[in-house]
Amino acid sequence: MEETRQEEKMPKEGQHVQKDVLFTKALIYAGMTNLLIFMGWQMASVGIPVYIAELGGTEVEVGLSMTIVTIVATAIRPFAGTLADRYGRKVFLAWGLVLMIASTIAYAIFPIVGIVLSVRILHGIGWGFAATSNATICADVVPKRRFAEGMGYIAMTNSLALALGPIVAYGLIDAGNSTGMIYVSAAFTIVALIVAATFFVTEYKQPPLKKTTFGKDYFKLSNLFEKQALLPSMVVMMLCVAFGTISAFIALHAADKGISNVSVYFIVNAITNVVTRPIVGRYVDHHGYWGVGIWSCICFSLSLVMIGFADSLLMFGVGGFFVGIGLGWGMSVLQPMAVATVEPSRRGVATSTYFFFFDIGIGVGSFLGGIIASFVGYAGMYFALAIFPLIGCAIFMGAGKKRIGEFHKKQMS
Repeated sequence: MEETRQEEKMPKEGQHVQKDVLFTKALIYAGMTNLLIFMGWQMASVGIPVYIAELGGTEVEVGLSMTIVTIVATAIRPFAGTLADRYGRKVFLAWGLVLMIASTIAYAIFPIVGIVLSVRILHGIGWGFAATSNATICADVVPKRRFAEGMGYIAMTNSLALALGPIVAYGLIDAGNSTGMIYVSAAFTIVALIVAATFFVTEYKQPPLKKTTFGKDYFKLSNLFEKQALLPSMVVMMLCVAFGTISAFIALHAADKGISNVSVYFIVNAITNVVTRPIVGRYVDHHGYWGVGIWSCICFSLSLVMIGFADSLLMFGVGGFFVGIGLGWGMSVLQPMAVATVEPSRRGVATSTYFFFFDIGIGVGSFLGGIIASFVGYAGMYFALAIFPLIGCAIFMGAGKKRIGEFHKKQMS
């Protein structure tokens, strides 16, 4: 009888496969929500600076529109992560989306530069909570053993939004309908809230929350940042210093070379991410982080050199391909290292730690790139900043193959 009971407790053949099923309704809903959130965000990100300029804002005010929201969203992330772990991902995603919707609509209702800039603070808070909570929910619904592959599919929605959001926004702006652009951005976020609400009711089972009472421990660094996630977060920060310069200056660099439309870079980059990330993710899940992590850093460094030398659409397209490999493959390694290796009750903090350093890298890259470009030009800037992915590679390799392997064992356990 005892042997029979023990056999009943043992998993039957194939049960582990069911546990690791990837394309569940939960994943599909999470991907849809992610796509809609990022569509609304990308439209506002590229459209609001133009809107402020149309309202008579100065170049400084146009620049502030991005600086304000970036600083606020980055600062709020650590708190968003720990609160999501303590009180639940659902509530903070919902409130974050509501705040994003209200802020976006307010831009159109109050077309005054000072008010728009003030509302950017609220938009940044909403984005910080919504993005962190949604990324944590995505991590919850992806099986640990297939985490890199699953997050690769989620990342496809980011790439689609990155490509389509600016096209929709600029199309409406070029048609003389900047206010309509704002309302369409809000509409995407409203639909995201509706899909998320449906997802919560029907599919999402939240992990057990961390038992807590409000107190001083909220502000301890160990509660705001996940120690386990620091190594991959430091590496992704180095990659994003380089990526920040591409985002901020590639159009200006192309214009210096007499190329007015550099959209081929963004298209090739998006296609590379969409096609390769799930494939690379599956490889990483099965074979570990070491090789892909090293080669992604090297390819990313090489991409900056290519962009620095680029003087034709073909060269910018090749640069976009290598950026897609460098950053896309790098994130296929670094995000699982940061998030899939911690307890479910710490996923919010791990996610916020990872994206906090991600955002810091982009901010530092944009600022540092501008300073360097003022002395040596855009090409020289890209050559100089190609060192940062190599620094990331040194940090990664410095941890040692054994330690990197331990991260993968934790993911697969």
